Order: sequence, then C-alpha cells, then structure tokens
Amino acid sequence: MYNIDGIIFTSYRVVKVSLDLDNCVATLYCDFYEGKTKSRKRDFTYPTNCDVDINGLIEKLDKELKNGTSF
Repeated sequence: MYNIDGIIFTSYRVVKVSLDLDNCVATLYCDFYEGKTKSRKRDFTYPTNCDVDINGLIEKLDKELKNGTSF
C-alpha cells in the first residue's frame, strides 16, 4: 500500500526514466494503481552525478514510498 497525497494505492509501476545531461537530474515517471485501474501519474526527481544506477534509484524510490518520505 502506498499513500500518495492522502490516497491509498495498491501498486505502482515505473513507466519511464530520463536523465537530464545538463544538470544530471534523473526523473522517474510512475503510474499508481488502485487495484487494476490506473488512477494517478507522478514524477520523482533525484540529483545524480550522471553515473546512474537505475535499479538503485528504483529501489530508493520504493523504500521512500513505503516509508512515506518521497513527497
């Protein structure tokens, strides 16, 4: 369960990841679901040094979402 803006979602999926090479900011584009219905899109940005471990960023996002610290 993920609480985003006071709404409880059962799951999420990272749809796209982008890296701005000018400032080395990685953006994870996510879809959140209530059951099987997609109900919200949200983007999360992380400053990097342009040497990015995508799986590491997704794991970091997952921990933050579970702890409620990513917003």
